[in-house]
Amino acid sequence: MTNPIFINLAVEDILSEFVLREMLKQSQRPFVIGNCICHGGYGYLKKNIHAFNKAAQGMAGVDRS
Repeated sequence: MTNPIFINLAVEDILSEFVLREMLKQSQRPFVIGNCICHGGYGYLKKNIHAFNKAAQGMAGVDRS
């Protein structure tokens, strides 16, 4: 069995979340979705992108090679 790929999502809206979840399912890779940040739209994502990247650094299983 393949090791799970842990992932958090940050999307603009509900439609984007749905599309991304479907893409991950159809990839047939073992993605495990943790949190999904789905509020505030593009401006919120742009304003907080550095915080999201910093949080990703602390996720278990993140390959830093």
